[in-house]
Amino acid sequence: MFAALIGNADVDTSGIIVPQVNTAEEATTVVAHSKFPPQGLRGQGSAFPGIAHNVDIHTYVKTANETLITCLQIETKAGLDNVDAICAVPGVGKYQGYKSLAKRMSR
Repeated sequence: MFAALIGNADVDTSGIIVPQVNTAEEATTVVAHSKFPPQGLRGQGSAFPGIAHNVDIHTYVKTANETLITCLQIETKAGLDNVDAICAVPGVGKYQGYKSLAKRMSR
């Protein structure tokens, strides 16, 4: 599921926001799929992003791994219970879906 969201990063975006992350394991999966090897599992199927920025593929991959912002939305009590572990995952940017969380917590 999370890997499909990362495809948006290939259209020259500077970050992604992934909703409904509830565990450190899910956070780890998201980060892994948002980084190119050797840091992650993200596929690199086209030379176009590098060409568009007038850089070689190695430079593009290195820069993308360093600059893509990966924000995770914590929108449930389960996510809140695991927030410290989620935020401790290297490569995670923090973002809390406070409206969704407030709505769920008021039930």
